[in-house]
Amino acid sequence: MERPSFFIDFEASGIAPDSYPIEVAVVSSETSFSSLIKPVRYWTHWSFDAQDMHGLTQDHLLQEGDTPVAVATNMNQLFSGHVLCSDSPQDSFWFDVLFEAADLMPTFELKPLEVFVGR
Repeated sequence: MERPSFFIDFEASGIAPDSYPIEVAVVSSETSFSSLIKPVRYWTHWSFDAQDMHGLTQDHLLQEGDTPVAVATNMNQLFSGHVLCSDSPQDSFWFDVLFEAADLMPTFELKPLEVFVGR
């Protein structure tokens, strides 16, 4: 299997089942993409322990974040047809939550690091 070209990471409101993505970043040797994500109305879970770790507040996300539709649309345009590698199983959950809130289908794949390193 070839090596991944893009690596993705999410920050989230917590690790509970009703947590949601608040930031996404994608990097490669040639480019980078990152975006804060504005919570939708039904995303209500917030962990202050997680906030202490990532340093992002709800107010900051509401003021500076992009809507899930905007973030997912940008990602679809930038990474269409590519495979993005994640080192965290939780990232696929937040990836799904983001695209569900945007009501879009991703035009690229997210695969765990284990696929590339043969675990």
